[in-house]
Amino acid sequence: MTDQRPIYYQFGTELKYQVFARIEDEHLERELLPVLDKMGFSRIDAEKLKSIEFSRSETKVLKLSKASLKVSKQILGVSNGMDRFGPESISTQGGYEVYRYQGVGMMIFSQQSPTWEMGVLNPATNTEAVKVMLTRFVSWSLVQKGVVGFWGVSVNEGFVVMKPKDSLFESIFIDINQMAMITQDGVKPIAGNLQILRLDDTLKNATRQMSKEGLLSFLCANTTYLSYSGLPTSMRSSLYEVSSFANGVVYPVENFEPRSKVNSPEL
Repeated sequence: MTDQRPIYYQFGTELKYQVFARIEDEHLERELLPVLDKMGFSRIDAEKLKSIEFSRSETKVLKLSKASLKVSKQILGVSNGMDRFGPESISTQGGYEVYRYQGVGMMIFSQQSPTWEMGVLNPATNTEAVKVMLTRFVSWSLVQKGVVGFWGVSVNEGFVVMKPKDSLFESIFIDINQMAMITQDGVKPIAGNLQILRLDDTLKNATRQMSKEGLLSFLCANTTYLSYSGLPTSMRSSLYEVSSFANGVVYPVENFEPRSKVNSPEL
């Protein structure tokens, strides 16, 4: 019997992010692969990994494993009443943040540490929740770079910001420094005429422009960044910059076709 070597996946390889998922066994990899693929994680071989010059401040490695018995009890335990995010909760223990998605998984992390850990239960049957957890991981990992994430879907003109469930937990990440948008369809350049859509069920066959202030407020309230203490300065700066050049459009929800039918609406 040979030792199983860990398997590595890198997020946003094209943009050279030092954000990695380390998977401890092949069976777990098979269970996580559909989610990793859709989110923009690419498998990276050991030789290429060795050639990367890591930065302690930027490198984040999430060690993914099946939850141990002790961790499983915490994952399945009753909420302590501090939840403000439904099944998700964050607490601080001994200098580390503990993020739990009840019944699915738990992550222990610190922005001062390059190595984070996450234990999961039945990832193959909890794909949406696992996608949420990995989206939180990416959001926290890239916050110092000013990368911001939103629940939503990409369209030809830009992207639609949606509630997590309405987007089927799909996310969009915006990198202002590299003028790039990371989507389920791949990395796309950000153009000066970027449009950000907000769906409205009261509009009928018409669109409405959002003010810059209204767009900024909308974006700040709908990021994938989870925290009890609000958005950090780096993220607020990026959101302000996005709202300054993007066009916010309120779009009738009845005219919007979801991804399952078409790839984008016509504006």
